[in-house]
Amino acid sequence: MPVYFVQAGEAGPVKIGFAADVLRRLPELQVNSPFRLRALGQIKGDRLIERGLHIRFAGVRVSGEWFSPSPELLALIATAQPFPSRNGAVPFSRPSGRQWTVDEIIEAAGGVGKLATLIGVSHSSVCDWKRVERIPSRRAIAISKRLGIPLHEIRPDFWPEPELREPPSSEVAA
Repeated sequence: MPVYFVQAGEAGPVKIGFAADVLRRLPELQVNSPFRLRALGQIKGDRLIERGLHIRFAGVRVSGEWFSPSPELLALIATAQPFPSRNGAVPFSRPSGRQWTVDEIIEAAGGVGKLATLIGVSHSSVCDWKRVERIPSRRAIAISKRLGIPLHEIRPDFWPEPELREPPSSEVAA
């Protein structure tokens, strides 16, 4: 089970967390964050290792499990492994700012059947979306919550892109 590192923006605070299923945890963090999160990496560990890192970096703690990106913390993160993938794509590695295609969403979910199961629709519904190359707006929220894809990147015609900003060092993306 991994201890993971996620950063708010390009230079914002870094979350040191632990999750039994890091691929499930990362989209939850993104949905609940006002900042674009970057998955930095993971190391083998458990809650004890996570706690030890929290103690080790207490001097740069911003709040809770969020820490300023000190040179020592960034050096540790540089040794971390990339995140695993269930479908060949590293979480949050896709460039943001453009609309996801239906095929990209299906691939991110792990296939047509997995997307259908994940959001509670039929296999044929997902195949219909693929045929018309559009996700119904009423399904975009479930997809966003389950896969961590921002709504404006699924249906920008319904949800315009919010103004993203880098967090000041005094703010915390909790």
